[in-house]
Amino acid sequence: MEITQSITDRYANYKKEQNMRKDSWLKSIRDIVGECESCGSTEDLTCHHIKKRSEGGNDNPFNLAILCMDCHDILNFAETAKGERIFSLVS
Repeated sequence: MEITQSITDRYANYKKEQNMRKDSWLKSIRDIVGECESCGSTEDLTCHHIKKRSEGGNDNPFNLAILCMDCHDILNFAETAKGERIFSLVS
């Protein structure tokens, strides 16, 4: 039981560190771009995955668009409503 718990704890710590590095990487990209790639806003920026991670996309900068939360919500709503990806909102 202790060995299993130890492995579980180490894996949980590894995943936590991995997520912290990923969050730091995504924050760096947001800071470098500095504005929404759709409307130019500098408020509430987030990284949008052009190819969804669930579809095999990754955190490569070429797969990311920096969007404000409003444009991100519009893009996600448009994708959900149509059932397909819409990229024309990102310049």
